[in-house]
Amino acid sequence: MRQPMWLIFLVVGIVIALLGITSLLPGASPGFDLPQLLVVAAGLALLIVAALVRRGGRRRSIKRRTRRSLAVAIVITLVTIIALEHLLTASGVTVHYPAVPSNYELRALPWWVCGDAGCHYDYDAVQPACESGQLEGRVCAINRQGYADSADFVLPDDHEERTRILLLGDSVTWGMSADLGASYAETLSAAFPDAIIWNTGIPGTGANQARMVFEVYAPVLRPQLTILGFVNNDFDDNLLPVDSWINALDSSGRAIHLRKYAIDDDENVIAFDLRDLAFIQAHQTFPPRSALEAQLGSTRLGSLLLRLRDKLKSAGPADEKLTRRRQVTKRHLMELKHAVVASGSAFLVILVPGPADIVSAGPRYQMAEELMQELEIAFLNPASILHPVADYAPPPDFHWSNAGHQKVGALLSDCVQRYFNSGSMANCEHVIIF
Repeated sequence: MRQPMWLIFLVVGIVIALLGITSLLPGASPGFDLPQLLVVAAGLALLIVAALVRRGGRRRSIKRRTRRSLAVAIVITLVTIIALEHLLTASGVTVHYPAVPSNYELRALPWWVCGDAGCHYDYDAVQPACESGQLEGRVCAINRQGYADSADFVLPDDHEERTRILLLGDSVTWGMSADLGASYAETLSAAFPDAIIWNTGIPGTGANQARMVFEVYAPVLRPQLTILGFVNNDFDDNLLPVDSWINALDSSGRAIHLRKYAIDDDENVIAFDLRDLAFIQAHQTFPPRSALEAQLGSTRLGSLLLRLRDKLKSAGPADEKLTRRRQVTKRHLMELKHAVVASGSAFLVILVPGPADIVSAGPRYQMAEELMQELEIAFLNPASILHPVADYAPPPDFHWSNAGHQKVGALLSDCVQRYFNSGSMANCEHVIIF
């Protein structure tokens, strides 16, 4: 044990210096700002102390050197940590885990129900909230089954003689960011006023819910055509339980829709209670996962370590994460396709590009196209007819605006008309079939 004390200084100094060099502080950018310089300076100071301790130790006995170096190491390390903590505080550096305000809380609301058909709004619970002004917009126009459809899912006596279409999907199919009557689903319904079209799109769901919906409503409607709206974030949604959302009121009385599950940096599904969700809503970050993590995150230096950990985890192989999402989504789509085909219905998927995909298809959009081709599912790719700004709601929203919904609705309506005229989608523009 000839070099333990100077080695402690060396290691601690290197770690602290690296924390500053790797731009872990809020607001840091290439180059150094004042907080970064303070961290790097503290690390370099400890490196100098390490050199001095090592040099002085050579002239003392091992016992004396160890005792004195240990005392010096403890004192200098504590002083450095305390001084650096105060300097970072004065520089405006925030902690990783601030305390939730004592008056901030969430109250769960009964507007959401889950069952055999997945999850949807509860009509009887939503109506009083709409009348009181707690809710407004599209959610106040749901049918009695809890979906964004202008009519209840009840078959008329002449349904056997009429065209029947079942729409599946998430927020885009629901009609998010479109005025009432302007969504692509409503545009399709307007183009076929004599058809029976049931829209079962629900925000924040994936292909796992779509299959549950199909198994409940397809035997009733017996659709001739089933259309699924597929969005890039469905790859994430498919990793989570279907019962993934909660409606609540925050401390100000505002109604909010929160996801109660998330995928952490280790690709595990984690669940949150109302206390956790209040923390997330207040601070836009996950709550600490242990008492030790909470203690570290309440200090500036500890927060640097946690940010370093998060950076290292987020820098993991993105390909592996995408591969897992592809595998899970493939399984759900394969099961849905088999159920649709077995029912005697035709199957069409509408791919929903994000604004960036219009300029150049991103990895998730490319993966969605490849997956449809691999599973031999006919799909509509409307990317070439959309504008990345004019046809989308303002950022950070990625949904289509009225213009985007209506463009895709018109394109889809033309394709559906061609399909029922010929029994084939071969002549549908922007549709790839197999």
